[in-house]
Amino acid sequence: MNVRPEGLTLAEFPEWEAAQQTKHEYVRGVVSPFPGGTLARAKLAGEIYASLLRQLRGTAFDAYVFDVMTVTPDSVRYPDVVVTRGERETRNPKQRTLTRPVLIVEVLSDSTEADDRGAKFADYRSLASFEEYVLADSRRRRVERFRREGGWAAEAAASTGRLRLGSLEAVLDIDELYDNAEIAAD
Repeated sequence: MNVRPEGLTLAEFPEWEAAQQTKHEYVRGVVSPFPGGTLARAKLAGEIYASLLRQLRGTAFDAYVFDVMTVTPDSVRYPDVVVTRGERETRNPKQRTLTRPVLIVEVLSDSTEADDRGAKFADYRSLASFEEYVLADSRRRRVERFRREGGWAAEAAASTGRLRLGSLEAVLDIDELYDNAEIAAD
């Protein structure tokens, strides 16, 4: 069953989505197909996830990649990488939704950049648990970090070096991520 629903509520969406053959997102009552990604985008997201997974092993944090939905008061979205803190949100292995992310990473592409910087970031900011947002560009070496510090503070974009993630006490080595992801430098 892959039918576009009419009148589907935010609460009903995750169950409906689980029965679909393709991914969708729910934003303020509108269900839209989730855009597919490029190999470069998938590889970079995988590199970020693998780096975080290694660093977070044995800590209070859990990292997830791709097929996990994040629920905000107005939307259900698929972040590229999401990290939660503390007790796992569920013990149900079939559960696919998270409601308390600490860190979200989105990998930018031509088709996702405007939404990742705009409406998606606004939705994520509505979550009290959300502390840090990282945008990694799949087209060139460029990583940006936004951190909740009263309001939201942007850190200068970097194309090399190490990016400290204060919410996790972890570090992303930008050179290693992009070398392994095989994305060309500017």
